[in-house]
Amino acid sequence: MYIILLGIASAGFFGGHAILVRFGLQESNPMSATLVSSLVNCLFLWVLTLFLVPVAAVDGEALKYLVVAGIIAPCLARIFMYTAFQKVGVSIATPIRSTFPFFSILPAVFVLNEQFTVSVAIATLLTAAGVVLLSLSSTEKVRLPTQLRWRRKDLLYPLAGAACYGISNFFKKLGIARMDSPLLGAAIVATASLAFLLLLWPITSGRRGLRLGKRSLAFTSLGGISAGVAQICMYTALKAGDLIIVGPLVSTTPLFTLVLTYVFLRKSEKLTIRVVGGAVAIVAGVVVLKVLP
Repeated sequence: MYIILLGIASAGFFGGHAILVRFGLQESNPMSATLVSSLVNCLFLWVLTLFLVPVAAVDGEALKYLVVAGIIAPCLARIFMYTAFQKVGVSIATPIRSTFPFFSILPAVFVLNEQFTVSVAIATLLTAAGVVLLSLSSTEKVRLPTQLRWRRKDLLYPLAGAACYGISNFFKKLGIARMDSPLLGAAIVATASLAFLLLLWPITSGRRGLRLGKRSLAFTSLGGISAGVAQICMYTALKAGDLIIVGPLVSTTPLFTLVLTYVFLRKSEKLTIRVVGGAVAIVAGVVVLKVLP
């Protein structure tokens, strides 16, 4: 039961992270906010690690897997998703991105020998359906100033982003399984992700790309801390549970994002059939994971 609670808690804190960064973007740009959030996230995890985790050598295999995981996501995944937002728009890219658990299932079954039961299959499908509905509802009120013209092959960008998130979770599972401390694993992944982001910074933004006001700095910093708590919950769940169960639970993040958006932007957001349907599907998926064998 606690694995399910950790997965849900991780999704909730990731949802809080998204809302905080959204507020921060009012006086910033995506790359600047990403840089600050990633830096604070990394510092937050290492401070906790130094105080709570005994000093010990890190297994070489675990380190390799966690570094690879950090490079794949969020760094590479974020690049693909930013491109997808430009090419096909958020309303199309976001639902496709939310299918990332499916990219974790195959390696989990064939490499980690995890059990792919009927209940896991039903729960995954229900959760994915709910997330897609919620993702669509979160943007159905948005109207682009101009109609985007895109080609079918442009859908490869959000699909690549989803694949990165799914594959990254697979490598995280491999690394965490070889470590005593999920917290230390989270800190290593955050460091690898930040380092790769800094390497890409001259290419993606350059010196003129940094734009951050005081309000933005506060919100994005809090967002980094929220993401850190979410990662601790997720890595602890991955340490104790199967990837094919934890993945769908973490993918419920849009549910919490939508609820928090409704709370803070009540006048501009309304509940729709898609919201209700998505919530019901996600709750049903969680119940299936707990009740069915």
